[in-house]
Amino acid sequence: MTRKITKAIRDEMVRLRCAERLTVPQVAKRVGLCHHTAYKYLKKFKDAPTDVTPRIGKRATWSPDEIEILKRLWSSATVDELKAALPRRVYTTMGKKASDLGLTRLHPSRAHKKHRVHPLIAQLEQARMAQNRTIKEVAEKSGHHPVEMHEWEMGKKSMRFLTFLDVANALGFDVVLRPRIAEVMQQDRKKMMGAR
Repeated sequence: MTRKITKAIRDEMVRLRCAERLTVPQVAKRVGLCHHTAYKYLKKFKDAPTDVTPRIGKRATWSPDEIEILKRLWSSATVDELKAALPRRVYTTMGKKASDLGLTRLHPSRAHKKHRVHPLIAQLEQARMAQNRTIKEVAEKSGHHPVEMHEWEMGKKSMRFLTFLDVANALGFDVVLRPRIAEVMQQDRKKMMGAR
């Protein structure tokens, strides 16, 4: 039996659609109606524009603004924040686009693995983020796979020295060897003692 659509339910649907900018399926779930019924009733009201925040297909082109928002929020924002910032996209589609862009998102359950990263590799990651470059960009320039780059930054895999040089060069750094300050000071003391 179809649920009776009262004026209170219609008003709530309009409010959810306009004020909270929810999609039709979300509105339907809130008021306890099927998607078809909600869509049918919302189309009758001019105050409830059904094209404000429609979900779009998986293959729909991402706008430059959407890509910029995803780059800015993906690494640290919560799922709810991402959905609010990108209302036309579902979370799974965001994840696929982020993967294509080489963006990383640290899952709370894997956060403990981050301490295994060598300090030099952590510096490379910080340099990459400071330059606003994706893992995919740096990986292509250094001649390595983006998945490997992600695993090195997460501490899942150890990086060989020659690989470290490749990534450092791709980021515009030179690796320089220098003597330790303590040893240099000790050698200077010995020279001074010998001169006496």
